[in-house]
Amino acid sequence: TIERANNQPSPRIIKTHLPFNMLPDAIRLREKTPKIVHVNRNSRDVCVSLFHHFKLFGGYSGSFELFAKLFLEGYSGYYSPYWKHVNSYIESRYKNMIFLSYEDLKENLVSNIEKVAAFIECKEPLE
Repeated sequence: TIERANNQPSPRIIKTHLPFNMLPDAIRLREKTPKIVHVNRNSRDVCVSLFHHFKLFGGYSGSFELFAKLFLEGYSGYYSPYWKHVNSYIESRYKNMIFLSYEDLKENLVSNIEKVAAFIECKEPLE
């Protein structure tokens, strides 16, 4: 919850799936400028992942073909339309943000951890 996040000592890490325009006003208005690590995923993989998620947890019983059509048209659940959600971060022109791809994280985990560590100014040695 927001209350729980507010009560955590700084520095803290908060994970969210919210689009940029739903982040707290203080961030959107640049009154506070926390570091944001944005991880993007290939849209085809997102579609497949959401399909399985809604089949298991959301009660979706339609075909993948219908789900993919709905995904492409922007009607696939919480983060729809997908590209509007992703673009909300790009278009924000927020300066204190790093963009990573899920696929690159899987392929080059160590170098991406080093990149994030440098971005968040981690003082602990990486082993």
